Amino acid sequence: RSVADGSLDLEALKDSGLGTPDLRKRLLSIKGIGDYAAANLLMLLGHYDYLPVDTWAVKVVSYEWFDGQPVGRKEVEAAFEQWGAYKGLAYWLWDWSYLQTI
Repeated sequence: RSVADGSLDLEALKDSGLGTPDLRKRLLSIKGIGDYAAANLLMLLGHYDYLPVDTWAVKVVSYEWFDGQPVGRKEVEAAFEQWGAYKGLAYWLWDWSYLQTI
């Protein structure tokens, strides 16, 4: 709604020069945007430091990397830590390629 009514300008955020943590704080301050949505919006804005971890990510990472053992958000994040500032992009590409197999 904020984008539609013009009170949130995503292009201005993209060009704001804010670092990822500050940009994330700004996004999280918007009613209705939580961690998952903020991580996805950050990626659309070219910031890949956060993962959009939801129940799907937890389930798939559990089966693919932990032999189906229960895992949580921390384990999912740790699995992608090797890609550093690009872990969100690595997750996005991995998730997309995984979806091609099902």
